[in-house]
Amino acid sequence: MSLTPQLGDGLLFNPANFHAVEPNPAGRRIAFAFFLVLTTTGQLISWS
Repeated sequence: MSLTPQLGDGLLFNPANFHAVEPNPAGRRIAFAFFLVLTTTGQLISWS
C-alpha cells in the first residue's frame, strides 16, 4: 500500500504492523506518537 498525503492530512496506523517510511525529498517531515484506545462505552482516549 502506498499513501500520498496532502497538505494538512494526518495518517494513523497500527505501528505493530510492518511499515516503512521513504525519505521526503520535498522537505521536512513532522512525526509524533501517542496511544489511542476506544473504550467499551465508545469514548476515545489518547495519551503519550
